Amino acid sequence: MASKIYIVTVNVNGIRNDIDRLHTFQNLTRLGADIFLLQETHSVPTDRRRWTREWSEISRGGKIYFSHTPQSDSRGVAILTNGTFDHKPIDHFSDQDGRILTLTLKTQDTQFQIFNVYAPNHKNPNFTRP
Repeated sequence: MASKIYIVTVNVNGIRNDIDRLHTFQNLTRLGADIFLLQETHSVPTDRRRWTREWSEISRGGKIYFSHTPQSDSRGVAILTNGTFDHKPIDHFSDQDGRILTLTLKTQDTQFQIFNVYAPNHKNPNFTRP
């Protein structure tokens, strides 16, 4: 029998500020979910190391996966796993615009894929075309 996996999704509206990010990370761990999908992180590649360390410490070994944007004023998505969530990452994909992130995981005997998408807030026909 498969166990339940709890997923929370949140538009964080920018967490580059150290205090805002740490409060957000602390609040996420209090929710007790296994996986967190964050949109509008406003992260850039130079944030990766610090945010990974902070999340690992707060979540007791959790992992964080990013889709960055070159600018910090918008976009950015992340998938965070709780340190208590027993899983093995298999593969992940992120786009260049900080809008799409996929993560393939294996837990026990089940493999699944999670998609975190932050769609444009204006009509962009090219975003939804294959």
